[in-house]
Order: sequence, then structure tokens, then C-alpha cells
Amino acid sequence: MWFAITASNMAIAMFIIGTLCFAFTLKELEGKWTVASFIPLINVMVTSSLIAERLGAKGLRRAFAETILIALFVVQSKTQPWIIVALIIATYDNLRWTYGLYDKLMDSRPSA
Repeated sequence: MWFAITASNMAIAMFIIGTLCFAFTLKELEGKWTVASFIPLINVMVTSSLIAERLGAKGLRRAFAETILIALFVVQSKTQPWIIVALIIATYDNLRWTYGLYDKLMDSRPSA
């Protein structure tokens, strides 16, 4: 029982930390605080869309694809545990695009 309580508390803590991180990221990308910054999953999709747009891709298409992968995971995770691969793909893709934006921003920085 102690493990379930500890795991649940850790999951809630990571959820809150993730929501706050994406809220600050979205604030920096948009330049202001918005309602979407504080809504979990919405802030992830908006952030992902803005990153894609800054890198020259279609943000709406990217957000739609990630929404489909996450929905697929939620619907099928009880009967098909291997479907976590979809969530891993979405996470990896987010990480790859974020590194791409970081590289683009670092290259456009004026040299000292």
C-alpha cells in the first residue's frame, strides 16, 4: 500500500511540475500569460504548435498528430500495453523539435 501512495504522490508532483514548466515555456514563446498556459495538455499542444511554427512547419498539423497519438494511448492502454510506444514517439518528437528551436535560437544570437 505504501508503494501505491508514494507512486501516486510522485505522479501528481511530476504532473504539477510538468504543467508549470510548459506554462513558463508557453509564456516565453507568446510573450504573455494566457489561459492556455495553465491548462494541462492544452499547454503542451500549444507549445508544440508554436515551436513547429517558429521552425517553419505547420503547427496545427503537428498539434493534431500529437493529439491523435495521445488519444490512441489513452483509449488503448488498458487492452494494448505496447501502445505506450505511441506516447514515446510523441515525447521524442517534442524533444527533437525543442532541440531544433534551441539550435535555431542559439545560431541567431549576436556574437560577442
